[in-house]
Amino acid sequence: MYKAFNLEHLDQFDDLETIDSNLAKIEYEKYKQKNLEKLSLKNLLQESIIEKDENGKIKLDTSKIQHTFFPLKQVDIFISHSHKDLELVQKFAYYLRHIIGVDCFIDSEIWGYADDLLQEVNNEYALIKEGLYNYTDANVDAANVYMTLSNALHDMINQTDTIFFINTPQSSSLNENLKSRQVESPWIYDELKTISIIKPKIPSYISKLNVRNNVSPKNLAPNWSRPIDDQIKCLEKLDVKDLKKWKESLYTNEGLYDPAPMLAFYQIFENKK
Repeated sequence: MYKAFNLEHLDQFDDLETIDSNLAKIEYEKYKQKNLEKLSLKNLLQESIIEKDENGKIKLDTSKIQHTFFPLKQVDIFISHSHKDLELVQKFAYYLRHIIGVDCFIDSEIWGYADDLLQEVNNEYALIKEGLYNYTDANVDAANVYMTLSNALHDMINQTDTIFFINTPQSSSLNENLKSRQVESPWIYDELKTISIIKPKIPSYISKLNVRNNVSPKNLAPNWSRPIDDQIKCLEKLDVKDLKKWKESLYTNEGLYDPAPMLAFYQIFENKK
């Protein structure tokens, strides 16, 4: 990870009005279906059983589950969002892929299936009778499923250069008593906490730019704070005006497309300093 951004007012980004919601949803569902097929209990057991005792009790390799079903893929942007903003995020991801020309990963591509997977596992191994589960077994299953998916998210955050946190009233709210912003989603909190403690790494294309412009890499390194009450303060501010500048910077007067959209994105922010 290189930098993380707090993107506010995305619902006011009028460029998204040109994006067909149905096309954006279809594209998202395509990724979702692939993950659902990989995450079926049948595939899970087939790929991850490492031991089975005489009583039929199995032992699963959670590391193998993580890397088999959530193989790390190289993307330009990791998008963190509330499930209540899914339609907005679907359109934004479609915009990034097809208008800007960058690849992105939506975090709900992982945490969106946690409950489905857990239900399958509990039905198979913790079910006593219809609607009644063994409390201890169900808790163990939940802990392992959530930790496995959480670790997969951590790895994706760590290896993706740019993080966008879609900050809306759906994802965070101001608590008047505590005078700080709060999140209810454990997934969002976990992602923000992870972002705040990962040591930033300068990507090669930024390093090459530094050499070309005779700029010391340390001058471009992000400044990170560690507030204990508000992880969002660790993120750099990003708004829809910046998104518009980004799009405009990708085209010359002749209409030719800039083949390095992420480099153009960071040049905008360096020029603001």
